[in-house]
Amino acid sequence: MKSASLLLLLCWAAPTRAQDAGVAEAPAAGVPRYLPAMREVLEQMQLAPMCETLSAARARCSVRHVDDEAQRELVLTLVYSDVTDTLYLFIPRLVQSTPEGTATPALLRRLMELNFQLLGPKFEWDPATGEVRLSAVLHTDSNLDRRALRSMVHTLLSVVDRYQPELTRLLDQADE
Repeated sequence: MKSASLLLLLCWAAPTRAQDAGVAEAPAAGVPRYLPAMREVLEQMQLAPMCETLSAARARCSVRHVDDEAQRELVLTLVYSDVTDTLYLFIPRLVQSTPEGTATPALLRRLMELNFQLLGPKFEWDPATGEVRLSAVLHTDSNLDRRALRSMVHTLLSVVDRYQPELTRLLDQADE
């Protein structure tokens, strides 16, 4: 009797595999798999995320960020897809330069230099609109690495604080 009671007590007190691995419990039906974890990580970073379910397989979270020079508010957006098992992070509209812009060749050269130097994030340029954005992708095929997500969010915000003023000056100098 004592051994049966002891076994029952041990089973009840033992952590589940999900608790052991630090994995979040499954989200509610119709909610993308990692939306709760995304929200939790961003809240732990004190970024006050605004999250929404786009479909049963897609979700988006956005956080506002004021650059170090307090000159501009930027938005970091995270889009998760259960279909592609990816988390796409981006900060849009850092600067704009149309294909015909006088500063565009110098801007594109600098963006390529930065892309070669940066390990995680990359700069993107849309020739249709002239928008330059900073982005990164995290693959989530087996799990969402919370440390990697925190690191990438921190990296994106640091990189934008460091290089957005330089890119703006580059465009301003060409207009003079």
